[in-house]
Amino acid sequence: MFALSIFFFFFFTPSLSSNNIILFGDAFLSASSIILTRENNCSYQPPLQTTALSSVGRAFFEKPVRFLDPSINATAFSCSFSFTITKTNSCPFGDGFAFLVTSNASSFSLTDGYMGLPPGIQASSDQDSYFAV
Repeated sequence: MFALSIFFFFFFTPSLSSNNIILFGDAFLSASSIILTRENNCSYQPPLQTTALSSVGRAFFEKPVRFLDPSINATAFSCSFSFTITKTNSCPFGDGFAFLVTSNASSFSLTDGYMGLPPGIQASSDQDSYFAV
């Protein structure tokens, strides 16, 4: 239901910038990192406003990434990244994290739950297909 701040360190050529990353929700760039959620003071929760602590962010690489080399029928894509999820005593909750490959970045939920994936919806075409880890 809630997410903690997750910091990413990607190494791209060209460099990580708003020109090559599409950000959704609460995600933002900070130096060489993508921060997906707001930093919240979880020790204070306004009455009847549990959504005030909720924070969801997505980041997608803007350009298509060649995933399959049809000439040899093999994947031509590799990815290496590191991330940190830091639990604090005042914020002991979070939904999770998913690495996603999709053909349509705008078709995914920007709300809590399902880690941004469509809840129980079948892809209607090859253009809406995805896989996530």
